[in-house]
Amino acid sequence: MKRDIELQLIRIGYQLRTAEVHDIEAIQNLVARRCNPFVVRQISESDLFRCITFGFLFVLLDGNGEIAAFHATHAFGDVERSAVVLFVCVDSSHNGSNLAVTLGRYSSLTALERGMRIKRTWVHPANMATLINHLNYEGYICDGFHPSLFMKDQVRMTISLLLTPATIMNNRIDTQGASHFLASHSEGRHYLCIPTDDFAALADLYRHTSHKIVAILPPNDLHGSARYLALPSERLGMNSVRNTER
Repeated sequence: MKRDIELQLIRIGYQLRTAEVHDIEAIQNLVARRCNPFVVRQISESDLFRCITFGFLFVLLDGNGEIAAFHATHAFGDVERSAVVLFVCVDSSHNGSNLAVTLGRYSSLTALERGMRIKRTWVHPANMATLINHLNYEGYICDGFHPSLFMKDQVRMTISLLLTPATIMNNRIDTQGASHFLASHSEGRHYLCIPTDDFAALADLYRHTSHKIVAILPPNDLHGSARYLALPSERLGMNSVRNTER
């Protein structure tokens, strides 16, 4: 499966390889070009070094040999054998080819090879592009909402992906199929939908129900803005996944 991804990237003009320590400066330059100063300050040389040396960090080179994207993951020895995504970044000039999703899937397969059981990361709920990639295309589930994850008022959604070949390759959300599901099931009993910009509703969902967000539904004729689709935990088989709201 990994070789298929490598060949797919070659066909569209990219080379995927494992990062080395000498790549750190170029990676930081990409982050500086692509991200706001707050995010830039969060990614240190030591973070990248740890991913390269003790985790796995993949870079994607364009036709000129420049780093077009990277995916950095820490590997941990906790009871759930977590692989924690530190950062994913794609140069804006290479948007539109689903490179973040492809790198994410390659990283997940690598984590599975190394004995990791679950992949985790956190995303600000306003970062819709990243959430859509993780939830709709990679198959993550949002297992927690945190109004103050790192420090006071630093709101984040924590998301996770159980690592099996089936979940990595087949957990993508078909939004058209989701529409058929909504039409044939009862809201409140089988699923919940909440606006993506309603943080209070997000907090209530994780504080008072067993539902977990599995997808972002695009606007349609009935709903002018995007919505989160949440399903009961028991339907998702999430007993082994931590469920927290802090």
